[in-house]
Amino acid sequence: MLRISYALSRPVLRRTDIGEIHTPGNRHGELDAPARGVGEDMSGLGKWSLGIGIGLVVLVVLCRMLGLIPATVITGLLGVIALGVAGYDAVYNWLDRAELRRRGAAARRDREGRR
Repeated sequence: MLRISYALSRPVLRRTDIGEIHTPGNRHGELDAPARGVGEDMSGLGKWSLGIGIGLVVLVVLCRMLGLIPATVITGLLGVIALGVAGYDAVYNWLDRAELRRRGAAARRDREGRR
């Protein structure tokens, strides 16, 4: 089952039976690779770490404004650690997708070379 929706002023085909979002196809009528939305590149731990890290950074600013230096230092360290975990997760998933694209391009070249 396909449903057409308009996201970012560009038509998007959505396969509702498997939950993948596809952009319109190429000139041969095939669908392109699934499009990614905001936050879909991170694991659950990465999203959780990002949310906690941002919350702790806001708390650091609040503690600093109130003059609570020990609380500022502790929450600042925890916030930096949480943001570091989220950053590591984002980079790890980005490199994984790049490797998949490289392998897909190599397979496509091999397939075209055999024809």
